[in-house]
Amino acid sequence: MIVAGMGFIIPATLITGAIAWFYQQYGSIPDIKPIWYGIRPAVLAIIINAVYKFGKKTLKNWQLGIIGAAVMIASLAGMSEVLLLLAGGILGMLWLSSSQKRDNVKASFSPHFFYRQNQDIQRLRLPQLPFLQDKSSATYRSLNSFWYS
Repeated sequence: MIVAGMGFIIPATLITGAIAWFYQQYGSIPDIKPIWYGIRPAVLAIIINAVYKFGKKTLKNWQLGIIGAAVMIASLAGMSEVLLLLAGGILGMLWLSSSQKRDNVKASFSPHFFYRQNQDIQRLRLPQLPFLQDKSSATYRSLNSFWYS
């Protein structure tokens, strides 16, 4: 898995580095400027295509559309993209979790955040592991006390 990831990341990094170096060295030469003007529409088309495909897959309801539009408008207004993504994620987590019934909320990063005290650990949708089947086992009790203490 690591080799596959490196095989995917390293060529892209090297190509981007080579283009950046070329631009730094020769970007101000008048004969090279038409190349950059030709690359801009291609890069813009790739970005628009990626945003369209990604948006079709991720835009599941109107709340996500509102959050995405607000983040985009704030980004175009000059706010920090990192802070906007963080704020959009937190807003989405809070808004979507409060709009759904608690019984339908799937456990994500923190089951304690979404579930009430003393609920059965099986509600976390854990896989059917043998040590979680016996509710009198020490493993079951320790996991239950960990999540709900």
